[in-house]
Amino acid sequence: MPAAICAMWRGMVLVDPSVEYQDKRLAEIIPTAPPMLAADLARRKSCASDPRPAEVTGTCLDPAPPADLPKESADWFVQAQAPSYSAATLRNIRRWARPVPTRVAEKKSMGSRR
Repeated sequence: MPAAICAMWRGMVLVDPSVEYQDKRLAEIIPTAPPMLAADLARRKSCASDPRPAEVTGTCLDPAPPADLPKESADWFVQAQAPSYSAATLRNIRRWARPVPTRVAEKKSMGSRR
């Protein structure tokens, strides 16, 4: 395809896979989900602590390195998931845990960008 035609098709699409009231809908479909999510949130809070409590040692990899990853890469993978990584993940979870009306009110169109 000529470069001029390709240039016309450049762009970016941002997609948010979350939906309003998804936590309520999930609880209706899977009644055991809220306690599981609460336990995961508590684990993430412990993992974000620096230093990490001994009881969460070995539970903070999210995800664990693939089994076929070479040892030196696996070591790097594990070290990269330090408490700061867990804290960043927790901040993102908390951002989406805000009340739904607050999130809905913040929605706005970015419009067309050229």
